[in-house]
Order: sequence, then structure tokens, then C-alpha cells
Amino acid sequence: MPPDLMLDWNPPSRPTPHESGRAVFAVWLVAAVALWLWYTQFHLPGFAAYPRWTPFTGWMMYLAIALAAVGFAMPLGLAVANRQRWRAMLRFTQGKVIAAVLFALFFPYTFFGPLPWPLLYLLFVGIAIPAGDVLMAMVPVVALLLALAVTYLLCAPLIHGIRDRRLRGLALATLWPAAAAFTGLLQGFVMGDMGNTLP
Repeated sequence: MPPDLMLDWNPPSRPTPHESGRAVFAVWLVAAVALWLWYTQFHLPGFAAYPRWTPFTGWMMYLAIALAAVGFAMPLGLAVANRQRWRAMLRFTQGKVIAAVLFALFFPYTFFGPLPWPLLYLLFVGIAIPAGDVLMAMVPVVALLLALAVTYLLCAPLIHGIRDRRLRGLALATLWPAAAAFTGLLQGFVMGDMGNTLP
């Protein structure tokens, strides 16, 4: 950039709500179609080998696909809309860290019966593991750290890209059922003994 123009240069401005909304909706359409194709053509037939696990079918399948697509569309759409401000979007702030930690602790990692269970449950399980079994005791900690990295990348675009606080809170709250819907599509749910959840 020529020196005489550098004085007039300003950082890219935030996209308008209309631009952000269009980006989110476009990603949602692509994600919904991709999830439907993946689930119906590739993933759903595999549940036949695991009779203890019940897949989502019928209206539950379509609802889960729509919700899971929202979970992809909001962070990715807002990240695309704010791609020229990616440094500010990913910069650590108190609000982003708090949202990521809360989301990571309550991240729905599996289904026991018809209800999703949060990752926080794994931490209580880890406390009960005998002290000598270090590797098993590290599993919940590693899972939480990985979840924290993922949830920060999910929460940061929402907090940076949505200006209205009420809408931002609603969007963050919607991430949890979206994550639960994707977990349900991925695993289905198991009925019976919660202590034996392997297929």
C-alpha cells in the first residue's frame, strides 16, 4: 500500500445484520442438505449392526437435521461474513472464554435413553476412577480440553458477529440443542443400562 494511502486506511467495517443473515442462511441450506444426504445414505444404514442403539427417524430425523444445520450455519456463516476481521473475531475476551467454558462443560456428548448427557458427567466419572489408573483418569480431562477448543471456535463468531445482546444470547443458547441434535444423529440413543453404552 502506498505511504500516502496508509494514513487513510481503516480496518474493515463489520458486516450489516442483513449480510450476516444471508451468509448464515446460505450455510444452513448447504449444511441441511449435506447432513440429510450423509445421514440417510451413509450413516443410518449402519445402525442395523447395533440393535441396542436406536437411530433418529421420521420427524425426529428432520428436526435433528434442521437443528444440527443451525449449529453449523451460525458459526460458519458469521465467520464467513466477518472473514476480513478474523483477528478480532478470534481474539480472547472474557465473554468468549466464559461462554466457551460453560458450553464445554455442558456439551452433550452422548445420549442415555432419550436425554443428552453433558460432558460434565465424564468429570464426575473421572473422579471415581482409581488413582493408579492415570490414563483412564486423563480421558475426561483431554475430552474437556478438546471440547473447550471446539466450543471457543463455535462461540467466538457469534459473540463477535452479533451486536444485539438479546439476539446473541439466543444464538448461544441455540448452540446446545444444535449440538445435541448432531450428537443424536451421530450416535442415536440407547435404552436400558446406562453403565453399558457400547454397541
